[in-house]
Amino acid sequence: MGLGKKQKLFLRGMLLVILLLQFSGYIPQRAFAQKPTELVVWGMGEGENMMGIYAAIDEFEKNHPGVKVKISSAGRDLNPQKLMTAIVGGVAPDVIHQDRFTISGWASRDAFTNLDPYIVRDRNKPYAVRKEDFYSACWNEASYNGHVYAIPFGADDRALYYNKNMLREAGFVDARGHAIPPKTWDDLLRYCEKINKKDKSGHYIRLGFSPIYGPASFYLYAWQNGDSSSARTAAPVPWTNPLLWPHWPGG
Repeated sequence: MGLGKKQKLFLRGMLLVILLLQFSGYIPQRAFAQKPTELVVWGMGEGENMMGIYAAIDEFEKNHPGVKVKISSAGRDLNPQKLMTAIVGGVAPDVIHQDRFTISGWASRDAFTNLDPYIVRDRNKPYAVRKEDFYSACWNEASYNGHVYAIPFGADDRALYYNKNMLREAGFVDARGHAIPPKTWDDLLRYCEKINKKDKSGHYIRLGFSPIYGPASFYLYAWQNGDSSSARTAAPVPWTNPLLWPHWPGG
């Protein structure tokens, strides 16, 4: 059943009133606001160690009312195959969080966006990204062929912890009786030979040094012993490389 003449006139009149109110400012613009822009982020974890990240996201959204950050659970583990599939399929995340040493590999395949234009554009803004604000090693690792493809997020280091009581027991002390940690690889070998302990069957019950304990990486030991081939070629260090095994404590 069709609309009558009076009903059509009424609807036209209502439409005209709505248009007039909108353009005259009587209807709040938020009633016609577009859906916020959504930034999808992959590679972010969860838990207490993420509290600072969540706080930063909240602050970002406050400063950018039209943007909503979405941390995708699907990309939390950041599987390389899944990421490449998403990129090829045109459904890649807007932002990813991953290790810097992987950046050049992705950039070499033209999978990541060159950030140079954005860095230059925002140079004078309050929250601009500036090269001089970062450690050069971190900045360079996030670059490829002279172009920036990622912004360094954090850094870590490696430290040698030692048991003072064991060092004192083994006699590695100064004139005041304070424990002296090893300073060279030769020192480390000498210390281990004295600190290592075995049971009656010949099994180790105490090691002076364990090269695979904690976040240790064998290539770091190789670099510290003068090997730079892996750094130049980005190839794995051969297990037979003598620089990788300067001394095997307890071997």
